[in-house]
Amino acid sequence: PGKNWRGAENVIFAFAIGFVMYKLLSSYWLYMRASVHGQGYIGAIIAPFIAHDYHMSAIAVMAILNATLVLGEIIFFVIHLFRHEGNALKGRSRLKAIFNKLSVNYKPSFMAMLIHQLLPKLILINMFWIWAPHFQKFALFTVSLTWCNWIYGYICWELSSWIFHFTCHRVRLLWCIHAPHHAPVQINMAVNWVHFFAEGYYSVFIHLLILTLLGVNPVMFIVLLSIDNVWGIFVHVSEDSLKNGQMGLLQHLVITPSHHRVHHSKNPLYIDTNFASALPVWDWIFGTLQPFKKEVKAEYGVTRELDITNFT
Repeated sequence: PGKNWRGAENVIFAFAIGFVMYKLLSSYWLYMRASVHGQGYIGAIIAPFIAHDYHMSAIAVMAILNATLVLGEIIFFVIHLFRHEGNALKGRSRLKAIFNKLSVNYKPSFMAMLIHQLLPKLILINMFWIWAPHFQKFALFTVSLTWCNWIYGYICWELSSWIFHFTCHRVRLLWCIHAPHHAPVQINMAVNWVHFFAEGYYSVFIHLLILTLLGVNPVMFIVLLSIDNVWGIFVHVSEDSLKNGQMGLLQHLVITPSHHRVHHSKNPLYIDTNFASALPVWDWIFGTLQPFKKEVKAEYGVTRELDITNFT
């Protein structure tokens, strides 16, 4: 029975790859084709810009970057896989080796995305709009949309992200919800898909509570969320795509892929560090900032031994 289920699971995974990639690529192609006629991605950027809704143009740019980054890395990985994996093998044996490597790197991500595609979408963005008006009743003040207040808003966003992430690691119930994101033993941008959907409810609650109390303008929320999503995807970039994720001097100014690889590691030195999203300021203040050490190779995953290619 176990062997039969494993076979069925692999069939589901193969379906997930086809279904998810079809959805992503077809949507991307349709938007790109429509852009030629001033619609699609181009229209989503230009139309709000002309109407002086600059924040909506920024959101559109972030959406394009999201799709481009993830699709680009997946396609790069698959091409690299067929060129270099199992060259000493032939026929079915080589295809099996390729499939196994694909499973180790992407099975949790594609299975998670399949579930997200098929389940009703009561996820982050929807819950945000449902709850936001209720939280605004408790706002003591609200800042305007000046450039300095945008900086203030982003620093507040980073604080709420740090608190959300810190509590997800330190509170056992919340860790049970967050742990699936840390289960993969290889890091790539699609790992950003691996979240239990209920985690979104807690994320919205924490962000809305803190940002409202700190007077951040509601118009800023979705822009800040969009920026956070793009950077959140980028810092998960694989070592195949970006070997050295320290990014030179930038590692002192922003959270880099190297910082986030440390965060995803189960090494004793690295566990429960680097909770910030893009700016290391709150990790520095709260003492949770941990740079990558060359002598301590990152070992990804959770401390409990898991076979992430086996969902039984």
